[in-house]
Amino acid sequence: MDFTKFFKEAIGPSDLGERTYDLFLSGYTKASRVREVYDQINANRKIWVVAPEYKFTNLDLPAEEKFIDVERTESAFILRLFEGLSIDFSNVKICIDITGILRPHLLFMLAFFKNKGLKSFECVYSEPEHYSEAENTIFSMSAATENRAVHGFEGSHLLAEKKDMLVVSVGFEDDLIARIADHKPDSDKYFIFGLPSHRPDMYQQSLLRASNVRTQADDYRRRLFAPSNDPFVTASVLSDLLAPQLPDRNVYLSPVGTKAQALGFGLFYVWNCERMPVSIVYPFSDQYAQIDSTGMSRIWRFTIELPN
Repeated sequence: MDFTKFFKEAIGPSDLGERTYDLFLSGYTKASRVREVYDQINANRKIWVVAPEYKFTNLDLPAEEKFIDVERTESAFILRLFEGLSIDFSNVKICIDITGILRPHLLFMLAFFKNKGLKSFECVYSEPEHYSEAENTIFSMSAATENRAVHGFEGSHLLAEKKDMLVVSVGFEDDLIARIADHKPDSDKYFIFGLPSHRPDMYQQSLLRASNVRTQADDYRRRLFAPSNDPFVTASVLSDLLAPQLPDRNVYLSPVGTKAQALGFGLFYVWNCERMPVSIVYPFSDQYAQIDSTGMSRIWRFTIELPN
């Protein structure tokens, strides 16, 4: 699969209303870029997806239609979301703003849509003008409490002679990178940095955070690059790296970088890793920041095609 042929485009806020969707889902946060996209998008039904990990009170919640559940397991949360919707997946136009969606929720949606036979859907992703505290921005408000495979992305691993591989997309959360690196201490580790980054200074900020992680001395020599805003190049980088390794080596993928890169990890998996010894693992936290950025620079629209 040549992921670079998938369609993407940079758009402005006024372009969001040029298409009409049957359903629009957006992960609710207090970031202005999330609200602006919600207001501008044109859809017959718009639903805020309110993850319990954001710890919103009733006073914080938006007035518009929303889905709220206390379930913290990504599969149960997303299944309950769609249980309440009457959708013909053979003929529906869905758009998801992934900016505020939790990564495990986003990943499980991909597996869920594939299982339902959805052929394609669209995603939008808005880049921040700045992160709130530059390289000191905190996204996870609590330490990771669990490292495990994301539901729907558990591989059939084997007793292999070769060392396991761990591939991590690097963001600002050095503690999460360290948790994942420690989770597979004897693996060959590869790190995907966001370059080009959203803004020129953000790559340096990411390097500063990553430098706090103390793992094997040669880990960061296995450094790869993919644009922080491009899921399709991210999927292609994974494909180039892993195609020679499969299916006789255990591989663990961990998308703790941008949401666009996490989408690329999931896309690579659903197209290439069925019945393979590959899992997507994630360091789960109990609480995430309600706002982590200021402003909005570019908006990206992606057309996600799924295998049947």
